[in-house]
Amino acid sequence: MKPKDLFDHPSLSSSRQVILCLLKMTCCVVTMVAATSNGLAQVWQATGAPNKQWLVALACSADGVKLVAAVAGNPGIYCSTNAGQSWLASGAPSNSWTSVASSADGNQLIASAAIIVDPTRGGDHGDLIYISTNSGASWRPTSAQSNQWSSVASSGDGKTLVAAAAYNNRATSRGLIYVSTNSGTNWRASDAPADRWYSVACSADGTRQVAGGTGIFTSTNSGSTWQSNNIAWDFPAGASPMWYSVASSADGSTLLAIRLLTTYSTAGSVDRVYVSTNYGTTWASTDFPRGAGGYVATSGNGDTLIVSMGYIYTSTNSGVTWSQNNVPGQTYGWIASSADGNRLILALSADAFSLPNSIYTRYSPPKPRLKLKAVGSGLGISWTVPATNMVLQRSSSLNAAGWETIADAFTLNPKTLQEQFILSATNGWGFYRLATP
Repeated sequence: MKPKDLFDHPSLSSSRQVILCLLKMTCCVVTMVAATSNGLAQVWQATGAPNKQWLVALACSADGVKLVAAVAGNPGIYCSTNAGQSWLASGAPSNSWTSVASSADGNQLIASAAIIVDPTRGGDHGDLIYISTNSGASWRPTSAQSNQWSSVASSGDGKTLVAAAAYNNRATSRGLIYVSTNSGTNWRASDAPADRWYSVACSADGTRQVAGGTGIFTSTNSGSTWQSNNIAWDFPAGASPMWYSVASSADGSTLLAIRLLTTYSTAGSVDRVYVSTNYGTTWASTDFPRGAGGYVATSGNGDTLIVSMGYIYTSTNSGVTWSQNNVPGQTYGWIASSADGNRLILALSADAFSLPNSIYTRYSPPKPRLKLKAVGSGLGISWTVPATNMVLQRSSSLNAAGWETIADAFTLNPKTLQEQFILSATNGWGFYRLATP
């Protein structure tokens, strides 16, 4: 059968399918990929989140199904296990939450807190870092010391955690960056310099990390050592930069950062978004209309980039071109993305006078591309975790009526944000596809 015949086959006409053709295990392997869309409109829709001041943080699992959001007030952390259809107040204590992060499977959550005003303790104090291992049902403090924690990030498996402090415990000096490699059991201060650290992010395996303060720093060894990105940032003298939000692709090659300036009267000082596609070696900047605040997110492969700064901007080509999204209201808020970039989550937080402060999602039909690679003596089929429920099916031919669903076929690799199915000599023959059940 010729390649053209394969793509014209009726079994490829249904929506949201990906076909992988394995002609022979021991000799020649040919991959045929076909993906189609069901034409769903890419619009933002309100979730079932309560009307709250979503001013703090937002994160999601790799598939975008498990969500966690922090809010000012009590209770402070809400969770959803069904892509936002319904939300429950988690077991987290009332606190001054500043940031949340999630493992790839959404089971382990991490949250940081900052200032507590308590006259009996002598005034303003820092707070702790908390962790949940049951998707937010219960929380416990980690061994991290009390600090003015501003941002936390997690590797895909939840073992490597990185936390940034804007100040020390009493806000008398600049903060440090701390790292844990055992899910928060122990923490150590990294060699990053004391700074007003506002944001951190890391690769899926935790080895590559990026932090934003008054400058951008990166690490290639799980936070043991840090290097300044010595770039002549294009802002005028007298303006103080705040690298307010950073994001990283799964492998750490694509980095996204938003820079705010605290001196707006200086001629030429504008807020900008910077993108690096070579692990932070070089950066390109993009101007956006200035808005209050600013947050960034990226898909696992770094192709889809999202910026929230007055409006919502998205890029599907790693920042080469951008488009403005039609989001309800002219507002800003925290944003998050599934690994494949097809489910985006936005927490509206500054439009109290016209719209409810809710959490919105935007969903696009997934188009996962199947990949082959050698695994031991066999082959592995892998694909980025899709933002929907899909099953792996096999057939001895391209007969649409002959597809068999492979039960419990694949497992999530949290270090790559991909799912994988291992083929052996006994099950390697045939055609494979991903399809919605």
